[in-house]
Amino acid sequence: MNDHEIIQLFRPLLSDSRPKDHFGVRKPLLAHYTSITTLEAILRNNEVWLSNPLFMNDMEEVRFGINAGVNIFLSSPEVEAACGDKRRLEKLKAAFNYFYSEFANQHVLDLYVFCLSEHAPEDKDGLLSMWRGYGGNGNGAALVFDAGKINVREESPLIVAHVHYGTAEERAIICGTTFRNFPRSLVSRTFPMRSFT
Repeated sequence: MNDHEIIQLFRPLLSDSRPKDHFGVRKPLLAHYTSITTLEAILRNNEVWLSNPLFMNDMEEVRFGINAGVNIFLSSPEVEAACGDKRRLEKLKAAFNYFYSEFANQHVLDLYVFCLSEHAPEDKDGLLSMWRGYGGNGNGAALVFDAGKINVREESPLIVAHVHYGTAEERAIICGTTFRNFPRSLVSRTFPMRSFT
């Protein structure tokens, strides 16, 4: 299997993604609320720095989804049924844990985010919640970027995506439902019997 074929197997996990919201389709104005000190650094150096989400103020932004996914996978009756027997299930879990550990110890620190809020063209004031949380209680700044001037490059690792918020319970339900609706044949297609001998 090539990379594209493997990615296609996992497309159902993105079933709640709305194509009309994708960056290639919609290119709204995007505002970044920040302090005056950070604004000065951005203008002085002509650069924007992204942050690793593990060091951001909301620890659940990355950890919740990963931890929920790991727990659902490791306790899933659907995965157990797809494996067919306990020996194959244990081998699959061992492979899963190996790659999860590799991601957690090597790759997660190479993940960076830059948070923006959609900004209506006629809006002259911005969002009060963003001013309070990130714009120094109104003493900071809002940089507004025109996403229409950013070209999409297929080879770029940059992903521009709309974030949907919910309670921990709502997110857990979404993760569980998405996984249960995932094709059961994935395990047997991705991990053929010879991989477990």
